[in-house]
Amino acid sequence: YLWNYSSIPWIELLPSLLLVFATHFLWNRGHATKPPSPKLWRHESGVLYDCYPSYTAPGGLHTLFPDSHLPFWLFPLSLLRHYVLSNFSCTMLKRASSFSSDDSRPSNHGGDASLPPPVLVYHESARSIVFRDHVRRADAKKHIRSETEASGKGQGPPVQVDVKNFQPIIQPLPSLELGPHDQFEALLTEGSNEETWNVAEKEVVGLLRDEYAVVKTLKNQDWTSFLDRFRKPQDSRYRSPNAHDDIPPHDHYHFNSFVTSTSLLPEYGKKMRCYGSLNEYSTGVVFALPRVYKNETEDEAVSRTQTWAWPSGYSAKTEFNIDGRGNLTNGREEALVSLKTLRIQNHDYVHKEDYYIAGRLVKGGLNTIPYNEVYVRVGGLGRLVDDNDCGTGEMWTEESMLGRSLDNGVGLPVALFVRTATFGHLVSLLRTRARMAVFLGQSNIRHIPLLLISPELGVRVLTEKLQAQLLKVVSKNLNPFQNPALAYKTTIDSDAQGFLQQKYEELIDLDEDGIEQILTPKERARLAGGFGATDDSVA
Repeated sequence: YLWNYSSIPWIELLPSLLLVFATHFLWNRGHATKPPSPKLWRHESGVLYDCYPSYTAPGGLHTLFPDSHLPFWLFPLSLLRHYVLSNFSCTMLKRASSFSSDDSRPSNHGGDASLPPPVLVYHESARSIVFRDHVRRADAKKHIRSETEASGKGQGPPVQVDVKNFQPIIQPLPSLELGPHDQFEALLTEGSNEETWNVAEKEVVGLLRDEYAVVKTLKNQDWTSFLDRFRKPQDSRYRSPNAHDDIPPHDHYHFNSFVTSTSLLPEYGKKMRCYGSLNEYSTGVVFALPRVYKNETEDEAVSRTQTWAWPSGYSAKTEFNIDGRGNLTNGREEALVSLKTLRIQNHDYVHKEDYYIAGRLVKGGLNTIPYNEVYVRVGGLGRLVDDNDCGTGEMWTEESMLGRSLDNGVGLPVALFVRTATFGHLVSLLRTRARMAVFLGQSNIRHIPLLLISPELGVRVLTEKLQAQLLKVVSKNLNPFQNPALAYKTTIDSDAQGFLQQKYEELIDLDEDGIEQILTPKERARLAGGFGATDDSVA
């Protein structure tokens, strides 16, 4: 071994040679233990060497034979200089603390443990395909931490395998022809064809036409808290009970009912913009109002139940202008109007050139009217279609006082809507529908109408036929993208439970009737990989 260093003067090798011969003599006589077996070492350049385990360089020069305890001065100077001043280092191929490919948990058994798995680098557009693995790894880490804390013994830091001078080469996927800001033109041209609408869609459009429906847009980050309100009553924020406290589920009212701010749009949703910006409040819900009141007029029911309404352009800010007893303050009560007044004003906005907004005459009108506000009780009942509860199949008519009412709530949303026809907002609409099914039950949300409502176009219906066409286009021509609110919350290094839970909840359900005849297995796999879909959808 030492003769390989031809540059070392022979005279400097003499002490080491004598030592080798002496040690060899002792081994033959049985006075020394068997020399240690060589182990495999790796140089930075990738070349493998056979070295003795106690001979390490340059991190401290040990004896070549650990049992002999040789003094430092016996080592040849050139040999010492060669290892101390060399520009490479040997790092042992460690086999401890390897990870199993099944459960990603460290194994400390040693011996036959497998090597760590290779690192897989994902393209940005495929991030949503691996989020289940994030949850699995987070659960594994949590399990390991709990076991460590229970045993009271630390396992030490995990072995980090660093590959120096390695730069992964990531080839970007070829860009597809459509992006999130492109429009789904078929919805704009075919969504107004009444002949293709089903019963639920015709009913919702009729409610919007006759202005017996209110809409509510939600901030993209507020959907969790909003949907949770239908399941869990909140404590009253007032000092004394009043008409605006939550009403827990009771009798045939299977959901919590609560009051919230909505808007009563003009016919077909034209001319008036909804609350919030298009990007921050991209999707919303539609609630149906009662058409029939027993033994009283609509105005009387509105006054008795404190269903408040303010005209277009008036900023009520109810969250800041209700006192501890539930009464309006700061002039908000004086500005109240009836629902009938809102409908008269909405008619003027659509059919007249001059009209009043916030008490001022606007000659020539405006292209877009500011939203009005209706403070109404929602929830209580499930989703009703033609007075039939979609969840239970029971019939609840308004004439019998068991249907929609301002007292116990107008029920669950009867439709979901989006404010633009862009692919980004339409995918968000599908994800929101999936989340609603998780919170409110699949039977209550199945086949819920999906709409486009805009001041310029009015109402367009995303029928089931158009939904299938949309999914085909998305699977073939749309560049994948995540929910912008979650894109940087569910990375490899992030295991925040709330965001991962939301990503689970908004998985698109492709397990609809007849979807297998519409989408091929490859198209379903593309949807699952690019945008996220339930396991049953691609099984």
